[in-house]
Amino acid sequence: MRIARELHDVVAHHIAVINVQTGLGRFVFHSDARTAREALDTVEGASGEALAEFRRVLGLLRADGVQGADGAPAPGLDQLAEMVTRVRAGGVRVELRVTGTPRPLPSGVQLCVYRVVQKALT
Repeated sequence: MRIARELHDVVAHHIAVINVQTGLGRFVFHSDARTAREALDTVEGASGEALAEFRRVLGLLRADGVQGADGAPAPGLDQLAEMVTRVRAGGVRVELRVTGTPRPLPSGVQLCVYRVVQKALT
């Protein structure tokens, strides 16, 4: 069930970003080449990240531990800024504010926070 939820989160967020960016690219294709290129860059980044996360989750089925078979760590708090940048590229106003002193958190907690933010932005 955890793997199913994880795959759902990966698919829902990344496909939503890809869908919005593709629509933007199509809308401005003839009138604003720079924006269309930026939309395609975002699609490329989101699809590449989705593939990496798929590999990580599927690696959990083949290997023990928190990391996937390829050794890639689960997404965490250090990747929130990248996610916010992708969403901003779609024209959504997003503010990422970190208060207090950052401290190490278990990878499971970081993944949970990452997914909550991801779901909220989707």
